[in-house]
Amino acid sequence: KNIHYDNVVTELLEYFEERIATLTKAGVNPQRLALDPCIGFAKTREHNLQVIREARRFSAFGLPVYYGISRKSFLQDYATQSIIDKDRATQVVTAYLAEQGVGVHRVHNVAAARRTLQLTTALRG
Repeated sequence: KNIHYDNVVTELLEYFEERIATLTKAGVNPQRLALDPCIGFAKTREHNLQVIREARRFSAFGLPVYYGISRKSFLQDYATQSIIDKDRATQVVTAYLAEQGVGVHRVHNVAAARRTLQLTTALRG
């Protein structure tokens, strides 16, 4: 409830850098790691949008980037309460994230996400 970030993306990048270093020092192979900026957890709607807008920045560590945006509550600002409409909003964000280099997507409607990602790939040429 008392959410505050000076810059949510910068602070997440700093957190990931520290955690990767700690885990690596403890003997964890960094190739076993993936980064999840945790959309919806301790973030406002604007924080979530910023973390999505700047998704490409999380690729700086050379690790897979994971986003779980499917049917998240912040999408309600752009969709009705229907599951179909929330899935449409999810597909828009999924396509955008794919273009930003995100390779792992947590979704509810796998078939729709697969078609979205196939079309996104086809549009790249």
